[in-house]
Amino acid sequence: MRTGEQQSQTSTTLGWYDLSLQNHLSKVVADPPIDLTTVNFEFKRPEAVRERLGRTFSYFYTAEGEVSLNVRQVETLISDVDEYTAQFLTSWDAQEGQHSVLFGRVLETLELPLPKINRNKNMSAFRIGGVLSKNIPEMRDIFMLNYLSRGAMHERYTAGGYTIIGNIMTEMHEEEFVRTAIKPVFKQESRHLGYYRPAAKKYAANLSPWQVQAAEEFTAEYFRPVAASSKQRLVEIGRMQRDFADYGVDEVADHVQDIADDIFSEGSPEGTPRILRATKALLRLVKNEDAPRSPKYVRDVLEYCVELSELEDAV
Repeated sequence: MRTGEQQSQTSTTLGWYDLSLQNHLSKVVADPPIDLTTVNFEFKRPEAVRERLGRTFSYFYTAEGEVSLNVRQVETLISDVDEYTAQFLTSWDAQEGQHSVLFGRVLETLELPLPKINRNKNMSAFRIGGVLSKNIPEMRDIFMLNYLSRGAMHERYTAGGYTIIGNIMTEMHEEEFVRTAIKPVFKQESRHLGYYRPAAKKYAANLSPWQVQAAEEFTAEYFRPVAASSKQRLVEIGRMQRDFADYGVDEVADHVQDIADDIFSEGSPEGTPRILRATKALLRLVKNEDAPRSPKYVRDVLEYCVELSELEDAV
């Protein structure tokens, strides 16, 4: 680990991408999008599935469908994406996009409407970040670590969700859909996590402690569940959290937090450049915040989603 006083350089020159990560990447790249002709969409009790999991399938349809937007955001924010990251993004986009198509078929089978997928979000903030990334290598590294860590956290959250869906549908005797759809989706999500988590950990190991600390602060401040791009989406996630309350959803949140804590374990504010300290102080002043989020910010956010959903459903 370098000290805060040492000069930073772009991490793609530091050999962070080793053979083990290439092996993880090769597993992702070698796995094609799911062939929908292999999926059994014939439910034994479609009415029961619609009642129990309809809004959950709607959420995952939109969450997986917005990955193409996420790819554009990453490519805009991080200058000079290396060839390995580019390969991962291409495969990730194709696989997640097919997950969305799969869940769209589920919604059609259950005679439910297809929610709107947001693929045209305003990119201004990412363009500004891209300018910083291009001109300040230290900031590029912070953004890259933030991207990798959030990727790992999001994949753990979605993988946990698919595990719960599989358990519920097995209880409902919909084993064929679990076997042909949920398990293949879960397998691909697990491979994405298998890439993201060690990639984030290795990337962090090549940065100065203050950069790791800054990436953690960005993550804690702006963490949201997958596809939580509006207040209504937060409400939908809160409802899903309530639906899964008896299936270990709180433990999933803790696992997500554990990933973040592990990735950022070497962070330290020591050596933080004065300009970055001043920028963060200004942002806190503008937002009228005196203290950062609690160390368990993943649970904080998800509990906030639950509170929003309870308020809306009480009206």
